[in-house]
Amino acid sequence: MRRFAFLLCAVFAFAAGGQATAQGAKDATAQSAKDAPALASGAPEHARTRAILEQAERFIDQGRFDDARILLDALAREDDYARVYGAFVDARLEEASGRLTRARDAYRKILAARPGLARVQLHLARTLAQLEDHEGARVHFESVLGAPDIAAPLADRVRQDARALEGAKRWSAQGYVTLAPTTNMTSGTSQERVTIGQLDFTPAKSGQRKSGLGALYGADLAYAAPLSDDWGWLATLSTLHRDHTHRTFDDRSVRAASGLRYLLPAGVATLEMAGQRRWFGGADYLYAFGPQATARLFVGQRNRLTFSASAMAQRYDEEDYRNGHRLAFNASFDRFTRQGQFLRLGASVERERARNDHLAFHELGGLVGYNLELPMGMTIYPEASYARRDYEGDFPLMSAPRRDRRFMGSMTFVKKDFTFGGLAPRLQVTYTDNRSNVKLFQYDRLDFNLTLTRSF
Repeated sequence: MRRFAFLLCAVFAFAAGGQATAQGAKDATAQSAKDAPALASGAPEHARTRAILEQAERFIDQGRFDDARILLDALAREDDYARVYGAFVDARLEEASGRLTRARDAYRKILAARPGLARVQLHLARTLAQLEDHEGARVHFESVLGAPDIAAPLADRVRQDARALEGAKRWSAQGYVTLAPTTNMTSGTSQERVTIGQLDFTPAKSGQRKSGLGALYGADLAYAAPLSDDWGWLATLSTLHRDHTHRTFDDRSVRAASGLRYLLPAGVATLEMAGQRRWFGGADYLYAFGPQATARLFVGQRNRLTFSASAMAQRYDEEDYRNGHRLAFNASFDRFTRQGQFLRLGASVERERARNDHLAFHELGGLVGYNLELPMGMTIYPEASYARRDYEGDFPLMSAPRRDRRFMGSMTFVKKDFTFGGLAPRLQVTYTDNRSNVKLFQYDRLDFNLTLTRSF
């Protein structure tokens, strides 16, 4: 059984087989010297099946689709080897003959049962790119790149395909809606009375714990225009609406940005000027503006780095004593342990200045998570994070600044081969425990977010 499992993986994994990928959708069918003896002598009962399917693939590469179909129809698929490999070649035929949605569904079905087949995932990425699902294609390309045993020629080809996605489509859009029940929509205290200094206070309703049902919805639009082979101009517009059963907690914002985009050998970087307008409780609340930079790239073959930095001036409509600026830096490092599976380490730094020193703070945070692909098209991502926020001036009525410590744990579930009315679902459960020396700001909350998204 162990021998069979090894052979099955060797047939499909470009990385383990050391195969080279030619321009377009063509694949070399020769195995590496390391794998050839195992295929030939380790499973003689599969030699004929393998020869037929490899010949069918050659016919597909040559555009001889009818000949390939004759071979596939005549193939006896009596064991898992023949069924899985045969399903892959069936999907390749659908892809090459232009039946892209059928090819996409066939590749997803194979990966749902056997995640981690690099060759299947690579063809799924290319099919999604042709269907203009560029975000989905990018995820699969980067998953293949992260495979620990991927051959260098294939890695170079995948990088080229992934890079081409950045300039393949000028307009892109994504819409989403989230159903968000929560135990504490206000992030408020559960205490009926709190002591600040040596005085007792009754928290205002806006500062008291209140459970309820929320809805998040919005859209992201982007336009990219090439200026040269590597440089381009980028403009983005996004909206976010957070509505609750109590209108006083509604939160809405619009954000726009424009700037330059640079295509890296294995990633992309942007530098933009951004502006944001925010409304809270149905009233004008805040506007902010300033530069921001982002980057996403592979470092080596198994490491992915993502970071963002911004410096935003903030102006409040009614609370001008909070006017100031906010500096933020976020970075995450992904180490692929297997294809589609990675360990994530993250760090964040924030610095906010305000006219009143007791509102100015600096915050340091970190996170650790692990992305795990399971059979049946399921992906889970558990994450734990911690943040320490220290304010600068003494809190009113106290002889010390406010100090917060925030602990968070979350679990995200995605069913990659399932859509609901064209929308892809994602479920996230998050628990937050915020501890503060100012008891008014000490709280905990449990959130359930069911998100449906769709890209255009």
